[in-house]
Amino acid sequence: MEVMEGKLKIIVIGLALLLVISLLLIFGIQASKSKLLQEYNLTRQKLTQENKALAERLESVLAEKRSLEDRLSVIQEDLARMSSEKDQLQQRLQLVNEERQELLDKSKQYTQIEQDIGSLKNENQALKEQIAALEKEKRTLEDNLKVVEQDKESFKQKITEAKQILKKETPPVSGYEEKRELSVTQEAGVWSVDLPPIVVSPQVTSGVKSSSSLTGEILNVNTEYAFVVINLGEQMGVRQGMTFDVFRGDRYLGKVEVIQLRQRIAACDIIQADMLFKTGDIVRY
Repeated sequence: MEVMEGKLKIIVIGLALLLVISLLLIFGIQASKSKLLQEYNLTRQKLTQENKALAERLESVLAEKRSLEDRLSVIQEDLARMSSEKDQLQQRLQLVNEERQELLDKSKQYTQIEQDIGSLKNENQALKEQIAALEKEKRTLEDNLKVVEQDKESFKQKITEAKQILKKETPPVSGYEEKRELSVTQEAGVWSVDLPPIVVSPQVTSGVKSSSSLTGEILNVNTEYAFVVINLGEQMGVRQGMTFDVFRGDRYLGKVEVIQLRQRIAACDIIQADMLFKTGDIVRY
């Protein structure tokens, strides 16, 4: 019995100990549970806050992502546009380079053209000056021609007067048939007097006088062309190149030189004249 009681006591004590331990465990568990619950609540609250913060941050990130995506899309569009503009600019640059090269070539051509134009202008100026000189020379020649025509008409008139004088003052000669026609020619700017030919009859051959001393007179004076016609000719022994002294009374007036001869008359250049000669002035050899 005692043994049984002792065993019971031991069992009871053991159960009591188990109960105490169980209670302690329960209290510990309850305390741990409470603590865990509290920690859980705190952790949950913290996690909730963190989740909320993460959610907000995620929303912000998503919004930023969307913004970045939008910006990326815009940037991509800008990039595509810029790439297209780059291609266009490259094409334009190529065209500009080609145009620049063309302009350089044209500039060289224009420079050459300007030089050619300058040369042509100089040539044109020279031609204009030549034309002006030729026009001036033409006008001068035309004026000279008019003067020559006027002089020719005047000289013809004076020749006519000389013929009339010759007809009046030169007596007819037996055995001679003379045509007193004078002609005027101009060669190299010098006027000359041509007396007409005289037909001589064969029987007149011995009437030539000596030219050692000859005296005659002036039949006609032409002061414009500086010549005179005298009434001495080959029949009197006059020869071309002879010089005659001219007198008016006893006064010496000058000299004349024979340039054309006929039987009864001669044309003479005035080579010296102290005063104007007149018809009727005496000539002596």
